[in-house]
Amino acid sequence: MQLAIPKIPRKHMLFSIMYFCTMLILLLDQLDTAPGTVYLRKIKYVYIGVMFLDWIKRRIESREKKNKICSSNIVFFLLIVHTVLFGYIFTKDNLLDLIYPNAREELIFLIFVFLTLSYVRDHDCILLFVGLTYGAVTCQLGWAAITHLNNFVNPLAFLRVFSSSGRYRASFGFIHYGYTGNFCLLGLITSLCIFDNWRIHGLINKKRTLIKEMCIVDFFIICMMLSSAARSAILSFMMLLIVYITIWGLSGEHLIKYKRQIWIVGVGVALLFLVIGVYGGVFSYIWEGSNRDLNVEINYPAFQKVGNLWTGMGYVDNSRFAHYDETFGVMTSSLDMYYLYIFFTTGVIGSILIGTAIVYMFYRVIRYYKWINQSIFVFSLTVSWLFYAYWQCSLFNYRFLSSMVYMIIIFFYIDQSSYIRYRVRNKNGRS
Repeated sequence: MQLAIPKIPRKHMLFSIMYFCTMLILLLDQLDTAPGTVYLRKIKYVYIGVMFLDWIKRRIESREKKNKICSSNIVFFLLIVHTVLFGYIFTKDNLLDLIYPNAREELIFLIFVFLTLSYVRDHDCILLFVGLTYGAVTCQLGWAAITHLNNFVNPLAFLRVFSSSGRYRASFGFIHYGYTGNFCLLGLITSLCIFDNWRIHGLINKKRTLIKEMCIVDFFIICMMLSSAARSAILSFMMLLIVYITIWGLSGEHLIKYKRQIWIVGVGVALLFLVIGVYGGVFSYIWEGSNRDLNVEINYPAFQKVGNLWTGMGYVDNSRFAHYDETFGVMTSSLDMYYLYIFFTTGVIGSILIGTAIVYMFYRVIRYYKWINQSIFVFSLTVSWLFYAYWQCSLFNYRFLSSMVYMIIIFFYIDQSSYIRYRVRNKNGRS
């Protein structure tokens, strides 16, 4: 079976080997059956060092050239300011042993993302990056499946995946079912990104054999996701598909003249489902069944007792909230919702910084929509990722490797599109 990776040019060989090995080791480190990863995961520092030297080399070589416009730098700036501010300035003495490591790992994560994005953007090799990622995730999930074959659930149980009491859950060696779903979601999203790229460039027929092989792999990934009963991952993937298929369908020539009517009907149906969901109690059932209500009912009183409205309770890892009264000295509960996590740990100031980064990123995706090569996929991914962060702390977070991949894909396209738009505007201005 082939990997979904294009033929690697010699100039990208070092990056490909370094990135694939580093990503694979970091992915395997998430499992309980991968030997030696506790030591091998230090390879990320070697990767950062090599990529940093390459980054300096590229900056020197392009010194005489006109630098590209990078909209993503604003997002990076806001994220770094947030991390430094709450990791080293607005701290609490009794939590320093938890705050410093969390801030350090987040900074390392942002450097990792920045250097990788810089390479992918400068060499315009997004398909290579996504293909390498898909290959690494496939190896990770394949190892997890082979070493935990008994974790596959009877397909009949998939029908109860949204039931709180009747569902079966399998972790496949990950620390939690949610992580299983998260990496399955990453595998499916990178796969869809590759398919979409081939569709745009008219390569579907040429890649028919490889597509069949990838579909087989994706089928097993879906089975793993459903076996984990990770509802947040399942719902996020469904949302991505719905948004993607809807926009792609509306972009067809035969539907253009009816687009306005279709949008009106679509919005009407969506509002109808919203009303039924609210007044019919469907949303309340999902909210309580997922235990997300405890994110507020237990953690908010704790925030009121020991937190500061402007600077929060302390920038600790979100998993520390599950340690009950050990972390803050008051009772807390698991905190999975990213937006609440930012507010509780860094207060209003932190929420403004992260909120500005999110709004700016989303604005750029919409603003440069027609200039983005894979605009439908990128928009769908952004919506799905922001929705997923409502259920998991998976946005701009070093604890989720998927966050790194999504950041690079989205940032690559908004940087590329802003540069293309800038060149077109200048060309039209000169003419």
